[in-house]
Amino acid sequence: MASYLKGIWIFLLALLFDQLAKFVARLVLSDGSLFANLPYISLAPEIHSGLLAGISDNLISGRWYALLLGLVLLILLFAGGIQARRIEGTESPWWWLAAAGVCGNLIDRLTSAGVLDFINLHAGVWTLSINLADLLFTIATLAIIGEFLQRWRTPRVSQIGLVIPPTTYSDLDQMKRGIDNVRIDVCLSPAFMKAMRRLTQGLLYQHMGKEQYGSKPEAPSKELFHYFRVAYNDQQTAVVRRVKDQGDDRLLVLMYFAVIKALRLATSSEFDRQLSKLRSFATTGMDSYGPKRLLLSRHITQLAHQRAAVEMVVRAQL
Repeated sequence: MASYLKGIWIFLLALLFDQLAKFVARLVLSDGSLFANLPYISLAPEIHSGLLAGISDNLISGRWYALLLGLVLLILLFAGGIQARRIEGTESPWWWLAAAGVCGNLIDRLTSAGVLDFINLHAGVWTLSINLADLLFTIATLAIIGEFLQRWRTPRVSQIGLVIPPTTYSDLDQMKRGIDNVRIDVCLSPAFMKAMRRLTQGLLYQHMGKEQYGSKPEAPSKELFHYFRVAYNDQQTAVVRRVKDQGDDRLLVLMYFAVIKALRLATSSEFDRQLSKLRSFATTGMDSYGPKRLLLSRHITQLAHQRAAVEMVVRAQL
């Protein structure tokens, strides 16, 4: 939906720019202007009743034929955009720009006898008159064709068969136990642990907060997610290098288990901390008999019952 609205804005802005360019051409440019007699290219407004770029005035000058062709082009562009959205998930902005070019000239044909062209290219006896709508349509059409050829050349399936992953993990029973002689001691990266705690805190605040009781609970910033991914990748790279040096692939499996456990502990402890903060705010930060106090008490009770679901959502976002 967001990409669709963005495409509409692109269409409207391109159409507005085309109409403004034609309006300025009518006011500023004329046969007696300094730009009317330039070599190879001149700027002078001319009305053409042909189908495209002033090159078919003597062939087909019927207004309704041109209007019919414009409507057919719009239908084709609309259908092509729908097909691209279905296949790729979003349509290219070139579809909207091409439609804006067609609509720009259709408006001219509906409001006057023909299309206003103000960019005249000429070399000897050869002449070509265009406007901004023609440029938009031509460039966008070439770009759409280029994208189609690129997708056509790109294979839709992998040329290399996928390797089936192992169904069992490496045996960790033989690894050295830690200080309690029961569990394996693992020290995760301090940068990863810090980034994980900050991101967990922001995610839980987003899901546990209530706008009525303070500041609006906003989602964590993109920077927090970026730092978390970078810290995790750096930690995983370090473990992979250690696996290559020691020849023990169990270290990588151990890191995965340790990360999962750290995430579970972090979400659980942070949930307790934020729930305790809400209870403290309900006790000392509000009036004794206010409606907000009752709402917050109900919210705390709901959070206590929905704890497992909230923690699962947060862990899925990490």
